[in-house]
Amino acid sequence: NLDVSFADEDWAYPEDTPGNGVANWMAQSEALLIYDKSNIWLFPTGGGNPVCLTEVKGK
Repeated sequence: NLDVSFADEDWAYPEDTPGNGVANWMAQSEALLIYDKSNIWLFPTGGGNPVCLTEVKGK
């Protein structure tokens, strides 16, 4: 489990809270890049642990 939220924490509407978004797919769909509030994460599609690519602190 990751200690990070991928939900849009600034969402102020009665609808379901959306995620921060998908940045892009890597070549040949080997991984997916996903935003949290301050960082970009790489999620390998073939298994393995997600990696924070930007490591911005102090959200």
